[in-house]
Amino acid sequence: MSYTENIRIDNDKKLYILSIFKEKFIIYNEFSQKSLFKDFPNKNHINQENYLGSSINLNNKNYYVGIYNNPYNLNNITFSNIEQLRMNITSEIFEIIYESLRYSITLEEYSIIPILTTENLTSIKITYNNEDYKIDQIFNNKYYYYTLKGNIEITSDKNIIIGKPIKLAKNKNNKDLVLTIFIDGLSYAFLEEQGLENIMPNTYKFFNKGTIFKKCYTVGEWTLPSVASMCTGLHTTQHHLFHPSRKDSIQNNIKTLFEIYQDEGYNTCIINNDWRITPEYGYLRGIDRFIYKTYMDDTNVLYEDLT
Repeated sequence: MSYTENIRIDNDKKLYILSIFKEKFIIYNEFSQKSLFKDFPNKNHINQENYLGSSINLNNKNYYVGIYNNPYNLNNITFSNIEQLRMNITSEIFEIIYESLRYSITLEEYSIIPILTTENLTSIKITYNNEDYKIDQIFNNKYYYYTLKGNIEITSDKNIIIGKPIKLAKNKNNKDLVLTIFIDGLSYAFLEEQGLENIMPNTYKFFNKGTIFKKCYTVGEWTLPSVASMCTGLHTTQHHLFHPSRKDSIQNNIKTLFEIYQDEGYNTCIINNDWRITPEYGYLRGIDRFIYKTYMDDTNVLYEDLT
């Protein structure tokens, strides 16, 4: 083989390797434009897209993402990029049953109906027990709640979002409250050394009459797989949530803890500030109301739980 042929072969190899790198780069570039599930409510970094004021479809159910407890109309948000938006805006999500100008429903018992307007100056009329009530919701893309019972008709001059009614009456066979407090990164070794009664005296007092498990072992070494196991009862090899950058969610054929509670007649709610427990990972399934903000202050999380 001549020297010239060797050069030609080497160049062919280089071109082949470069073509592979180019292909991989294109794939990576397309992937990197899309926000990861931990970045919720961000949707696409390059196009500055987010889920606020739009819907999410999970397991054949539609959910709508509104702004919670913030004095902003969606059209007036002035943050320079969606990363600032993610850090400053709290989102509230309900499963929606209707998006239109007119909706009728009969409620056998008192229930809360969440209603959200998507445009400013939307006129809403609620006909309730043969009486008309005109509603002016101050902010658009924010849920307002109405406690109603009986025959109800809701009409508007622009499209509105109507959330699934939440019954107020408790199922007599259910507990009054089932509360799960998840504290990310709290080492049990630290608790053993310092003592739960010293670090968190109120928490210790609250749970002192219950059971404290001292031989409970995690099936994952960090947040993403651990929480998925807690919510599904499965090992990481079964629920498949473990990679920090893959857009994986709990599989539709796996029933979550929240779906089980919901099937048993409980009203379910998540109030969360952990970016590895966002709606897109699958934790929206089985939830009647989801409030989320990255790094939400712990005081706000507790306040919402208590109210």
